[in-house]
Amino acid sequence: MNKVIISCDTTACINKKEAQKLGIYVLPLNVIVDAKEYHDGITIDNETLCTMMKNKAAISTSTPTPVEIETFFDRIFEEKQAETIIHFTISSKLSSMFSLFTNLCKEKYGDKVIIVDSLSVCSFMGNLVRYAVKLNNEGFEPKKIVELVQKRVGTEVVRFVPETMVYLKRGGRIPPAVAAIGGLLGIKPVLKLGTNG
Repeated sequence: MNKVIISCDTTACINKKEAQKLGIYVLPLNVIVDAKEYHDGITIDNETLCTMMKNKAAISTSTPTPVEIETFFDRIFEEKQAETIIHFTISSKLSSMFSLFTNLCKEKYGDKVIIVDSLSVCSFMGNLVRYAVKLNNEGFEPKKIVELVQKRVGTEVVRFVPETMVYLKRGGRIPPAVAAIGGLLGIKPVLKLGTNG
């Protein structure tokens, strides 16, 4: 039987304890706070990050470097003697991660690393990862795991109301003029992450 390992990044909101219980690997994303780089969940936690945001720190994220990605996958192959890795990324509509991982992995690992676009984030992405682990534990082959998971991709819809539009503006998700007018009028948008990511 093909030894399959499931992995994802920290946008799946799976903490270290749960990752160990599930037997998965989680790649920390890079979080930049006031020009200083941190590794999500390793050198900075959510509570500290939220405090920094409230204190108006300049916060952004960046994708892992190709070297960080290769080191991550090489470690899994070495430590777990994996034959195949199924890796989940944040929605391709929100980040360039899916494209970056797909291109890099196709070139270096061929079909040994399968990249899945979750078309989601946070707990919804985490649910897909947990489902893949369940299927893997039941003995499904990698291609069948991906096929069954992809039937669930995009089936959940998330709606949320941000407290402020500051971070949407900083991240380039809304124009500065819209953020300014919305702030003056006290308008808060209802954002939706739908079935197409």
